Amino acid sequence: MRRWRGNNPERAAYCSVRDHAKERRVPFFLTYDEFLIVIAGTDYVEASGSRRLDLQIDRVDAAGPYSFDNVRVVTCVENAVKSNWERHLPEHKREMLRRRALEMAEAAKGDIDSDPDPF
Repeated sequence: MRRWRGNNPERAAYCSVRDHAKERRVPFFLTYDEFLIVIAGTDYVEASGSRRLDLQIDRVDAAGPYSFDNVRVVTCVENAVKSNWERHLPEHKREMLRRRALEMAEAAKGDIDSDPDPF
């Protein structure tokens, strides 16, 4: 198994995230190809872990599943801060922040989609 993980680091990272979701009974709809897109441009495979600046896969909506439109790569610190906010903020403020985050994500996606040749 160790040799397989060494030869397939991206696949091993994907399986690790998937298995962790299964252990926690969180629905997992993220395909391997989508996972590769999510981690593209990051050092997720080399820098994943649980120390402060290590990288983790975060669900934007913590109540939602692991799906392409609901995951991102963040540092452990960012993930902990988000988790604490979600636990300690009143529900109406959490909903307001969640809507704002979705609006920002849609706006950013629209900016990327609207300019087919950014160069």
